[in-house]
Amino acid sequence: MQASLTIDTTKFNLGCGVYVTELKKTPREVVMEQAGLLMVDLGRNLPPKDPEKTKATIEKSVLGKFGTISTSTDANTFTVGSGGKEGHGDVHWIGANATSLFGVAKEKDMTQASAEDLRKLYYTITKSGKQRVSQHGRQKVYISQRVTTKESTQKKLIKIIQGRVGLLRASFCVGLGEVNARQNPPAFVMKHVASGKAKGSFINGLGLPGKAEFTLISNAAGCTDEKSTYFLQSALNRRGEAMLTRISYLQREAKKKARFQ
Repeated sequence: MQASLTIDTTKFNLGCGVYVTELKKTPREVVMEQAGLLMVDLGRNLPPKDPEKTKATIEKSVLGKFGTISTSTDANTFTVGSGGKEGHGDVHWIGANATSLFGVAKEKDMTQASAEDLRKLYYTITKSGKQRVSQHGRQKVYISQRVTTKESTQKKLIKIIQGRVGLLRASFCVGLGEVNARQNPPAFVMKHVASGKAKGSFINGLGLPGKAEFTLISNAAGCTDEKSTYFLQSALNRRGEAMLTRISYLQREAKKKARFQ
């Protein structure tokens, strides 16, 4: 079932109406121009506010949620084991040295999973698992409760999730080409539109007889949360206020010119 947002279009509609009347433009001309400006506004101002900071946060989050097996560690000899029992359930033994034995709880072993598999799992992990420590003869036994993958897969996962930054903004920009917009949102947003990965659509009703309308549809993650609703409403209000402000300015200038004639 598709969710919908309740957005007040009063200011936007009023501004468009005043533009049509005062500038002697057709409804189609006004609404087309304003649709483009609205999409550019959303493409510039929807979350995230700071894309680079968001990417850094993503990397930190992935590193915190997923443990890794590094085969380059000289101190340990890593082998693919068949699992076993160590008093705490099934364990995948991954390494050993003279003093320690290392394992991963079998249900946390994702070393064979792809980066895309881990991406789906990433959003379900709420906190990092801990490490259990016990003694086995002369060796200490370390059993990780963190979801564990290969270091190379972890790096791919970070790039995949970072590459999705801007999808929410892009979902509201897919119609820019249909309204001949003179400006564009940032490149990290438009790349999703160009690649077809933006999860949105634009219903063009600008050519309907007797009216001019359009609909923006977003299916991106986060499009219906409270923060997005706030930004959507603010963008519509800004467009309406900008139109009214411009008309007020033009009217004042016209009165000044009339006094000097």
